[in-house]
Amino acid sequence: MNNIVPFSGMNLMLKGLDTLPPHVSIVQVNKIRAWIEANEKGQAKDTDLLLTNLMFELGGRVTDVCQLRRRDIDLSGKLITLYMQKVDRNAKVTISSNLALQLSLFMEKYKARDPLLGFTRQNAWQRIKKLGKAIDLPELHPHMFRHGMAIHLLNSGVVIPVISTRLGHSNVMTTMQMYMKITPEIQRQHMEGIEF
Repeated sequence: MNNIVPFSGMNLMLKGLDTLPPHVSIVQVNKIRAWIEANEKGQAKDTDLLLTNLMFELGGRVTDVCQLRRRDIDLSGKLITLYMQKVDRNAKVTISSNLALQLSLFMEKYKARDPLLGFTRQNAWQRIKKLGKAIDLPELHPHMFRHGMAIHLLNSGVVIPVISTRLGHSNVMTTMQMYMKITPEIQRQHMEGIEF
């Protein structure tokens, strides 16, 4: 994983797989989605698909995602106001058209549920562990979705300040320290032409 990522006119490099935090890849997320579609039915299927998609797309912590309420969701603006308990503040997080549609259908079908998912952080952990085992990823835990989202966005060319905002980091340096490295080649590239 030696992808070059743009940041404010600079090219940076993602850390190697061995030094990145444990994360789930988009391929693994798609395996989870496919397994749910093939093996679950009814409310469990709907809830596990929504949990998977919220965890990966929002990059939120599991407690924050489990606390989502209907009033936090603006379908027309494709925004979710995610309360980030760890930093005690709200973040407005954009969502894709696919997730907005999924949320709309889910809220229509399960009108009485608020919080939306209808279960606790511990229930979410159990569900995610079950899904990990189902796709031969027994070490899967909720925070791996958060890291996976960040890495997926970096690989897709999204700039670090946007990812940092989605993660609720107060400083882009936090994001960079977690996911990026500066190699001697990158230093050399940016130091060329500077006189001392």
